[in-house]
Amino acid sequence: MTYVTGLGEIRMTDSSGNLQHQSTYPPGDTTFVSSVNGAQREFIPGEIIDGSYKLSTPLGRGGMGSVFACEHLALGKQYAIKMVHGDKLTAEQWERFQAEAKALAQLNHPAIVGIHNMGVHAGQFPYYVMDLLSGESLEQLIIKNGGLPVGEALDYVIQIADALSSAHSKGIIHRDVKPSNIMLIRDYSGKIISVKLVDFGIARLSREGFGAQSQTATGLVFGTPYYMSPEQCQGQKVDARSDIYSLGCTLFECLTGRVPFRGDNSFQTFMLHQSEPPPRLKDAKETEIFSDALEAAVAKMMAKAPENRYQTMEQLKHDLERIKAGKPIGSDYSKRGATSQFWPAVESIETEDEDEAATDPPTQRTAMATIGASVIALGILAIIAATGYGAYIFIKPSSSAGTASDASKALNLGFYTELTELDTFNKIREEAPVLQKRLNAYREATAANPPKLKQYAPPGLHFPDNFIIGQVRFSGGEIEPAVGLVPIPPGQKVCLILTKYIDLWPEFWAEIGPYDINGLEIKTRHSTELIQYLHSWRALDELCFFNTLLKAVPDQNPSKPKDDDNESGSDESALSDADLPEIDKLSTLKSLGLCGIHVTGNNIVKMKLFRTVDTLKLKRVSNAQKVIDSLPERDNIKELWLVAMDTTDEQIATLAKMKNLETLRIRRSKVTPASFNTFKKMKTLKAIYLDRVFPNEEAERFQKELPYRYETLTDPTYWRLLPEKAEP
Repeated sequence: MTYVTGLGEIRMTDSSGNLQHQSTYPPGDTTFVSSVNGAQREFIPGEIIDGSYKLSTPLGRGGMGSVFACEHLALGKQYAIKMVHGDKLTAEQWERFQAEAKALAQLNHPAIVGIHNMGVHAGQFPYYVMDLLSGESLEQLIIKNGGLPVGEALDYVIQIADALSSAHSKGIIHRDVKPSNIMLIRDYSGKIISVKLVDFGIARLSREGFGAQSQTATGLVFGTPYYMSPEQCQGQKVDARSDIYSLGCTLFECLTGRVPFRGDNSFQTFMLHQSEPPPRLKDAKETEIFSDALEAAVAKMMAKAPENRYQTMEQLKHDLERIKAGKPIGSDYSKRGATSQFWPAVESIETEDEDEAATDPPTQRTAMATIGASVIALGILAIIAATGYGAYIFIKPSSSAGTASDASKALNLGFYTELTELDTFNKIREEAPVLQKRLNAYREATAANPPKLKQYAPPGLHFPDNFIIGQVRFSGGEIEPAVGLVPIPPGQKVCLILTKYIDLWPEFWAEIGPYDINGLEIKTRHSTELIQYLHSWRALDELCFFNTLLKAVPDQNPSKPKDDDNESGSDESALSDADLPEIDKLSTLKSLGLCGIHVTGNNIVKMKLFRTVDTLKLKRVSNAQKVIDSLPERDNIKELWLVAMDTTDEQIATLAKMKNLETLRIRRSKVTPASFNTFKKMKTLKAIYLDRVFPNEEAERFQKELPYRYETLTDPTYWRLLPEKAEP
């Protein structure tokens, strides 16, 4: 059994209570020694502390003191007692010690180990008396399992966040939050029934009114290097946000099995905390799938500057609870006073490329934030809120800091081509409520008498007259809005590209015959139901569950979480691995597009279609590396799309081994000019589409020597909701 005290470290005992010693506690040692003024004081089992507590099994020794199990002589109850190292107390020190002990004793929270008494033994040795717990530490569980499942890790950290919120409300900062200070208490069956935060031994009062004496002097460093905040590493005054940082390091270790920063020594670890951005969870443990929201929360917890973190444990707890429940968290962190390396201050209008934004000099970030503020003033945020459409701005890093004017020159496309798309935004904002009224009226009018979709003379498709449900693309390349009568040119294949509003028109699918449609791109929340209809579409050779025409709309940013109702945004269907077996039965498909974090590369490569289609389009799927590693074996694939997959130069090197790849389209990637020579090796390529902005010289080189085509990051062409001449 493992015992731990509220202020001590953990030691193992057998069923008889005998200590299973660790290296820090020599075998056979049944004493602990406290150093006072250069002298040492030995304590042994059986000794009486302060006339009340009889020492029994030694449990541990740490930097701030040593711990025994003990028995209260009058009550006969078992406790843990920590004898704190220190000099002979002065009146001032005793006053401070009492104030802190009283404050700690007020922490009546189910996830905080209880403090029952305090005192000073022999006038020299302060002590705390706390609960004696049985169980194991979170650290031990992590070591044993190599990391924890997301749900389990969040459960523990949420409880600790609530405990720390209680402590912070009373002005107490823990200052040593780490897995070894979190105990997991088990019942008789071995089930974990509660979590306890222990060892407030270096806690300090932060609340105003306790006076300067309650604060650690600047320059003194307390804590454990792997979990210390940057300001704590520098010996600066810390507040609740330092505990948030340490809890972020703890959550990171829970999920990945490793600490975020590990130097060769304590000094190097201190420097890493202060200078290096935290790694992403998926980079630390590539075999696991972590949601974008979870990545965002952990990054925000470990932001270097305190003002860029969560500001309270309550805020953190709220987001972690939503993540655990599969709900989104707010993406506009600047509104809550926090940004991070991945979500800079300009996040209020959604940065497109977080890895590049993270490298901007502070002065340039300030300039970008100024630009962001000016756009907000123009009403973009209101437009996003009103319509569900958004704008994503790509920030091209500059080699030097500058003014807002200088920063504006670094924005791709002349900052939305001199902001001309603002007219589109304003139009969408005005159209949205009108569209909703028309949709409702259409549903009422057609409920009893659904209209016919097809027209035979001349051939065409009938769509509602007063709102745009999507687009129709023909094999010749022409694209028409799906509104009113859309004639079908003779001999042309037809592909429907339908928006999320198709979910309000369920009778649509029954109107499509076996040979009416050749292709379908769709955003729907009802993928499973739709797939059942698709089995009867004998001419279907193209299927994509995301809209390839829309750009820069919600959820194209891979860091943006899902909507509250589990809707996948404006361009992406709700799809999962469970749908893949039914999709795999659509043997006529030659082009397949899959999307969403609930679709995994492990199952994509198992599909028969993966070995037969000539076009594969992937957007934001999980464990895409599995697919990329398998692609060199797939001679059938001639066209490949990778959208919002953070594609890297290393992955491009793997794709270069594909034998018959002719078209490669990559959006929102991490590809750099370093891939130029790799692209040159891809002899079968006829077209490379990238939306990355390269320096002029590199862009010219790409254009001159490769079949390279630049794709814009934003394109409002297909954002219209109503016909151009429609009356509201």
